[in-house]
Amino acid sequence: MSLWTRVKDGVMGLLTEKGTFQKIQLTPISELQQRQKTWRQMYSNNASWLVPNRIWSTNLSATASSEVARLVTLDMRAAVTSDAVLENIFSKEVLWDIRNKVEYGLAFGALILKPYLTGSKVRFTFAQPNMYEILQHDTDGTILEIYFKDYEAIRSEGYVQYIIRVEHHVFDRNLDTYYITNEVYRSDKNGNIGVKYTNTQEALDLVLRWKGIAIEQILKGVTQPLFGFFRTATSNTIDTTSPHGVSIFDKAKDTIQLADLQLSGLVREFKIKEGRLYVDRLTLDNTNRRRAVVPYLADDFYVRMDVEGRQGETFFEVFSPEIRSKAFLDTLNRYQQLVEDNIGLMHGTFSQPDKVDRTATEVRESKHRTYSTVSSNQTALRKSFEDALYAVAYYINKATKDIILVTEFDDSLLKDPQETLLSMKEDVGAGLIRPEIYLAKKYKVSEDDALKMMPKGPQLVRGTNTILTWSEVKSEHEEGTGE
Repeated sequence: MSLWTRVKDGVMGLLTEKGTFQKIQLTPISELQQRQKTWRQMYSNNASWLVPNRIWSTNLSATASSEVARLVTLDMRAAVTSDAVLENIFSKEVLWDIRNKVEYGLAFGALILKPYLTGSKVRFTFAQPNMYEILQHDTDGTILEIYFKDYEAIRSEGYVQYIIRVEHHVFDRNLDTYYITNEVYRSDKNGNIGVKYTNTQEALDLVLRWKGIAIEQILKGVTQPLFGFFRTATSNTIDTTSPHGVSIFDKAKDTIQLADLQLSGLVREFKIKEGRLYVDRLTLDNTNRRRAVVPYLADDFYVRMDVEGRQGETFFEVFSPEIRSKAFLDTLNRYQQLVEDNIGLMHGTFSQPDKVDRTATEVRESKHRTYSTVSSNQTALRKSFEDALYAVAYYINKATKDIILVTEFDDSLLKDPQETLLSMKEDVGAGLIRPEIYLAKKYKVSEDDALKMMPKGPQLVRGTNTILTWSEVKSEHEEGTGE
């Protein structure tokens, strides 16, 4: 019996007696599955309400995902300090291009960081929600059973062959045992599953990155799933009992649609009220004969008008009505602010900076909203790192309890850099901190490099009445750093 019976959109594949692939409806598409499809459409600028050359996109879905991912990973530092081998795998397989991976996770609700062994080498798959299906989970959200789908197109004997590797994970918490099995199926370009390969190992060898993957594994002493699950720090209002995450812009879906419609209204306003000059058709028809140059003829600025025989008609007529751009822009700006509120971002992220919060209290509260969104997603990202490292350590026979992951995230969101530097400068003058600490912060260098930047003569470095020599400054630095 095949491990994989359900595929995308609730469709099951059956092989008929004639060997053809037939699709039948298994279960109705859940609201969560439909919403996941909507998120993907919105992110790729293909939302259902968009109409080519009529209703345009503000691109807020992709922009929001990109901006939050940028803030989450801004100046992020993460390293495994307990083991050089783990650190090497982590930096090369996970941290590379981490911002784009986080963006996909934020846009689609979740991202699974799944390590796997090919022979003795650890590789990673970053599975988006359309690449896995959660079948069982515990009351605390721990995933107990899940299918992963890895799709590949290969060229064989002059034609393209599509195959899918289905990886089945089952976690038995009571026995601390983990089961992994792999099956490979023929597919089509749409990812539908057809006939199973009878020789799984031979099928795995068809794809270079699948070579060395075990067909079946029974792993003992496993205390958690062997993957990291990055879920957006956004409550799942679609299914409150589900471990699935939801898109960072899910709560802003309706407002994003309104913003798109408002932008399209603005475009239409400019289009229908574009300036025109209605001119006697004889003037335009005789242009070439008279060798006269009529500008803007190609883009329909001049419009032919038959005025011959009309009493009181002018030779030409100007069409230039007032464009209501301000009303459209103000409304669009308000919609953008609502999107910022729904996502949890400060005003001015998408909306016009000159029309945002004015008072210091409003600015501070707005910054705190963004900080809260970013900080909670950074916490979720760190948790997925820890869980993924647990899996890597288990696979390469390292102690899973001794992993030390050090992470550092940018915390400047709530701070004004200039105010911070000014405060540090005052502390230097008051003798509360060493001057090289201030220089290191200001010029973003190490304290040793900052020390080298300081002049090697008597310097006023402690209040207004204390002068220290270079040797005294250096001596204080070495004492402060324990060197």
